Amino acid sequence: IPFKEFFDVTVGVYSDETQTSLLTDIDVIVDATMPAHQHGMNFVPTHEVTAEGFTVASGLEWFMTGSWEMAFYLTTPAGETETALFEMECCQ
Repeated sequence: IPFKEFFDVTVGVYSDETQTSLLTDIDVIVDATMPAHQHGMNFVPTHEVTAEGFTVASGLEWFMTGSWEMAFYLTTPAGETETALFEMECCQ
């Protein structure tokens, strides 16, 4: 992930670990925060769904070095939301 440059994240949600069946009815929102500093990014990313069913989050930017937490919010058609969190270091 580039430092102080905008980047995109492409997300696909599958029915199981074989990744053979892409779930196209799941809403995906991507965000990032720095928990140690208690703040997020300076910009709110935009989200677009491709024709294939992938979600592309654009306009993410890590403007500080250190530990970032990427959050993926997955919402079903019934309105149930699950969150997947990943810690990442910026930027070496």
